[in-house]
Amino acid sequence: MPPNKEIYEAFVSMPFGSDAKSKRYWNDFYNALSDVSGLLSTRPYSINFRRADDTVNALELKEHVMKLIRDCDFTVAIITGSNPNVFWEAGFAQCLDKPIVFVIEADEHAAQRSPVLVSATLKHTYDGKIFDVVPQDKAKVHNFQRSLLPFLGTAIEIVNGQIERPAQHYVFSGRESAHLAKIIIEAERTIDLITSNLSYFADVNNFRDESTQEFPFDVPIKKGIKVRILTLDPDSPIAAYRARQLGRVHDVAGYREELRSSARFFYQRYQTFRNVDIRIYDDLPLQITLLVDDQIITSVMSRGNQSRDNIHLYFDLDFKGARTSFQGHFSEVLANQAQTVHIANLAWARLLPHEDKPDPRLVNSEIRKPPKAS
Repeated sequence: MPPNKEIYEAFVSMPFGSDAKSKRYWNDFYNALSDVSGLLSTRPYSINFRRADDTVNALELKEHVMKLIRDCDFTVAIITGSNPNVFWEAGFAQCLDKPIVFVIEADEHAAQRSPVLVSATLKHTYDGKIFDVVPQDKAKVHNFQRSLLPFLGTAIEIVNGQIERPAQHYVFSGRESAHLAKIIIEAERTIDLITSNLSYFADVNNFRDESTQEFPFDVPIKKGIKVRILTLDPDSPIAAYRARQLGRVHDVAGYREELRSSARFFYQRYQTFRNVDIRIYDDLPLQITLLVDDQIITSVMSRGNQSRDNIHLYFDLDFKGARTSFQGHFSEVLANQAQTVHIANLAWARLLPHEDKPDPRLVNSEIRKPPKAS
């Protein structure tokens, strides 16, 4: 090792297992994590990983763990399974202002993926099936190790004061992996959605919570949680432009109807709920974003692809600049009365699907005053 190479100590807070199978799983996991050091040969630093049973110590276990956390530069907390000891150790590291890299199996329940009291600096998901089998697939283990490197590198940069401590954030490949249904169901205060096309969210057969099989929006709306939706005007020139971007040059009319029918679905399903505000905008969408309480999930727009198939980014509202970039943008679009109209004022919103006459239940819906924009 070059003499000028920095050595960083990382405390690994993790389960140990209660039976032969789980003990083998976590030992294999820890061995793979420890071997990450072998991938750092070209970097100006190396990492020594430590866990509670690595060092024989006369101290009581609790004092021993506390000393390890104090002495280490940062903590790697494996929160798969929501082990109470891991959360205690992460809390102690947080009190010491140590950077924490949270690591969790990708298939974990949403409540375990994002516990309310976890203030994550960094969070990484992994494929737990890698360690379910013996022997492990070496290529998959290598990918697991490489995927951790950016998170470990960021923790070291925080230790050195090179970057500000970031707020909680994640990256998902595609909308399916972002678990939006569960996030919506678990909303406690507000849901704001800005999207050019509501068809993904209006698919009652496929957009469902896996555990309850409920349509996600039904749960918070019936609880009285405030929901605001902004979606693109189907008759806007922007809609035709977006259709061409998606390769639907000869199907602009079909794309317009897709926008229209999905917006109509939301209006007709929730038009009696005062806590639901659905508005149509005639402007460049600029972003596709879901804001649930203090969480932001935004997707990358691109030519030729629907945003639902692209990278999704997940931020806390406390992330520097997030309130202006997302919450502020939503409010700006909503406040533009010249280019934003409540869906109750549009005749097509009251039509029965594939019919040229209004849904008889909604004939008098214009009598209802739309909620004020806020």
